[in-house]
Amino acid sequence: MQIKDLMEKAEQGEFQLLSLLSHTAKELQIKGIMTETGLSKTTITKYAEALNDFFEHQNLGISVFIEKESLCLIQSDNRYWKTMCYHFLEGAVKYQVLVYLFKHHHFTIQTLSQDLLVSEATLNRHLAQLNQLLQEHQTHLSLIHISEPTRPY
Repeated sequence: MQIKDLMEKAEQGEFQLLSLLSHTAKELQIKGIMTETGLSKTTITKYAEALNDFFEHQNLGISVFIEKESLCLIQSDNRYWKTMCYHFLEGAVKYQVLVYLFKHHHFTIQTLSQDLLVSEATLNRHLAQLNQLLQEHQTHLSLIHISEPTRPY
């Protein structure tokens, strides 16, 4: 499992773009980025603009320089990588489930869906995806359905 597997689709794309840009000292051609990521030119541009908004909002001194056919990451250093990773993960349901589980050790679908502000169907879908990711580590999340005791009439 890679960290990007816990992210939502848009954040995963932004993270992938940022990772590509941070691992090269020169500008990258958008066509090359499209080939590497499978993203369209429009999506790459949208993600680059979203990254710039985040960098500006956080005053990180980092920017993605966008030219017609290329992108370049301008940064002072890599010390903000942890902040950027958290930005991509904080809204991801799969990540929130893992954090919740580490804090509470057990949960019910109803309680967790209310705490994460997602529907039970959405939560179940993310739990299934998380279990697929955890399979490579020979582990999984077990769901135990607890029914309320019946009262004698």
